[in-house]
Amino acid sequence: MRERRKLGVYSLGLLKNRSLKIALRALGWEMVFGPLSSKLDAVGVWGSRPVSLRGHKAAARRNLPVIYIEDAFLRSVTTSGSIPIMGLTLDNLRHYVDARGPSDLENLLNKPFEAEKFDLGLLDAYLQSGLSKYNTTMEGEDEVPDKGFVLVVDQLRGDVSIALGLANESNFAAMLQSALRENPGVPVYIKRHPRSISDPSKSHFDAKDLNERVRFLSDTCSIPEILRAASKVYAVTSQLGFEAVLYGHKPRIFGHPFYAGWGLTHDEEPIERREITHTVLSLFSRAVVEYPSWIDVYQQRTCDFVTALRGLEARRNAYHRLKAPTIALGMSGWKRPFIKQVLSPLKFANTEDRALKQAKFMDASVSVWASRASEGLSDLCKNSDVRLTRVEDGFLRSVGLGAELVEPMSLCFDNLGIYYDPNEPSRLEQLIKDSAHLPKEALLRASKLREALIRGNLSKYNEGEHLVLNRPKRQSLLVVGQVEDDASILKGALEVRTNREVLRIAREQNRDAYIYFKPHPDVEAGLRVGEVPDALDFADEVLSKVSSASAIDAVDEVWTITSLLGFEALLRGRKTICLGRPFYAGWGLTTDHFEPMPRRDFEASLDGLIHASLIDYPLYFDPDSKLPCPVETIVERLLTRREKPVGPKSRLLAKGQRLIKGFSNSAGRKT
Repeated sequence: MRERRKLGVYSLGLLKNRSLKIALRALGWEMVFGPLSSKLDAVGVWGSRPVSLRGHKAAARRNLPVIYIEDAFLRSVTTSGSIPIMGLTLDNLRHYVDARGPSDLENLLNKPFEAEKFDLGLLDAYLQSGLSKYNTTMEGEDEVPDKGFVLVVDQLRGDVSIALGLANESNFAAMLQSALRENPGVPVYIKRHPRSISDPSKSHFDAKDLNERVRFLSDTCSIPEILRAASKVYAVTSQLGFEAVLYGHKPRIFGHPFYAGWGLTHDEEPIERREITHTVLSLFSRAVVEYPSWIDVYQQRTCDFVTALRGLEARRNAYHRLKAPTIALGMSGWKRPFIKQVLSPLKFANTEDRALKQAKFMDASVSVWASRASEGLSDLCKNSDVRLTRVEDGFLRSVGLGAELVEPMSLCFDNLGIYYDPNEPSRLEQLIKDSAHLPKEALLRASKLREALIRGNLSKYNEGEHLVLNRPKRQSLLVVGQVEDDASILKGALEVRTNREVLRIAREQNRDAYIYFKPHPDVEAGLRVGEVPDALDFADEVLSKVSSASAIDAVDEVWTITSLLGFEALLRGRKTICLGRPFYAGWGLTTDHFEPMPRRDFEASLDGLIHASLIDYPLYFDPDSKLPCPVETIVERLLTRREKPVGPKSRLLAKGQRLIKGFSNSAGRKT
């Protein structure tokens, strides 16, 4: 392994920044305290803050190069400092916002380029993600003013990018006056910096600047929606001006930011050093894709732009879906520590009545484990004007069973219904319908995910041994065993409700086929109901403790009531026969033994179904970093953890929990 270079810093604040230390290690640097280090390869300074002078003086004294460190153009969800660093710019010449001379970024932008070598898909992915530098707002969260307004971009008073961009406070006043003069009668909205909301003294504008035409933009409007609705954009040196360029604007610029002078902005003063005319795609590719170093915060290593983008998108989505105060209901004791990490602020309630009272008092929502919700809970919440979310395990869950108390790596949060109940709409059902409009990059991502799952032989629980079964020469089919008192059977089954009945029908309709029967892992473990003692009266072979992938690979078709294994069979290109109504049936991809469902009136593509079910619907949580993460990170975690067996402590606790539940049910029947 290559030895890391030593980067000396002369600021205790930098030295104590654990996230920065981790990020620099990923980039091949070991951050050390300069005054106590005899051997250094370079001196690191964060941007151009006053404290950086110590670093500059030390570098000159020791004849060492200076590395200018700064966040990349996508930073975080909130403005909090305690976040993992997902990208850095390391410039050998100067801070990239410093217009007093060329930086590495400016030199990179001055290089000739061939437009056809840039990947349009990366810019499309960025625009479709709706991400910005900070992401405390999300599309649809607040109503944006009617299209056609003029956007004026404020910045933090005293921000170094203003002075280094050869501007000052007077430029902000001139900017507002120009916006009013050049757009007579048009509404002007000022976009404040997120950090000036809590401290108005940091803004360049206040109440005296407001009138019938000039207003502050709501702080909960999302940046993409603002930029799509604005007719013109005015900025000094803000990164928001750069984002405006990426969204198709030619903003009026009153300073010298890095993105000005390339033919994509109206500049108050030309920058003679900037000699090339860029396209939006080339500016984005050079400034966002090539110049920064992007970091996979889950694996603590360098990565490409798309990997970093997906990580931030996952953290943004989780933040906005889970940020509201919540009363958690129906959560087993062993699940509570994990749920507490995910839902915050959070309180637990043991009864529905108690949950509703707490929710009303705290103006909170109720999040209930879906199978623990009573039939009337939805109506109770509606009548009490309380938001209800149902929670369930995701479809890539863990290495080991939930019944063995193995923590999940994914959860589904559904504010409409729940995916396994076809009797009412669910958020997943809506996402599958919406998959008709997915861009090609999203479908390509789903296709690559499908290939990764097949290549890794991954499934929901990743239990059982992966074997290459001897595939019979005649037609072969797999009957999937399920937990017979599982909520998906109770809600999604029709006439056929038992494993034995599926076996019987499969044999009746396939007299000459070779039939495998695969019991559900929870049933095999003795933890749930669904055993079929006479399975071999119908099946030729029972696949005990064999992985789902092995079983599917050995057959031509799969028979199930509502099992997720039917979905996994679709992923692997197998014909799937559904005797019940699982979430993946009714979309033209399965052979269904039921009448068409009126709500499922759209023929989905397989990749569209995968994107809705495995990318959009669940939220994933990295077991190592404890951060929300994209599905691709979970695929890596499952592959590396699959060989670790469930510990005896978890198995003993699970069996004890089942015994207690069985005793309680028995006592309830006697009374």
